[in-house]
Amino acid sequence: RQLAYEDILGTVPHKIAYSSSPKPVGKITEATSGLLLSEQHNRNQWLLQDRYRQLLRRELRRESQMLQLGVAIHNIPEGIAVSIPIYHATGSRVKAFWYSFATGLTEPIGAIVGYILLQDLFNDTTFGILFGAVGGIMVFISVDELIPTAKRYDLGHKAIYGLVAGMMVMAISLLLFI
Repeated sequence: RQLAYEDILGTVPHKIAYSSSPKPVGKITEATSGLLLSEQHNRNQWLLQDRYRQLLRRELRRESQMLQLGVAIHNIPEGIAVSIPIYHATGSRVKAFWYSFATGLTEPIGAIVGYILLQDLFNDTTFGILFGAVGGIMVFISVDELIPTAKRYDLGHKAIYGLVAGMMVMAISLLLFI
């Protein structure tokens, strides 16, 4: 059996048959150049898609870095809020550090457990409910427990100033995401 055009060029024979060139060699050249242009188009598409992926990766990297910075800024007043009362109660910086460290470990552990339990339910509504509940719990603890305790051990309005400064740091860290 001899090789046919279909064996070598795939679907090119129909291009050869409808070619405008009067000579068979011209028809083959025209069909082959069409294949080459098609291949170049595919290569250009791939390059564009690759460039888009690179830009997307760069943008995601920047957003993740901003998220990391926001979390780090948020964790500073949180760590201080945990360690200062422990230091004043025990007089031990080591104890204050380790208790603060232990409370910081609860966040990633809680995130993993929450993800495992709620991964099938994740959507905008679920996130809104969870963030609202967590925010409400944090405000309740601040108003009901932390502020009265801080005022009891401090004269004046320093506890309130600290609360306002902490809220400002949190607000600034949230603005980093905009």
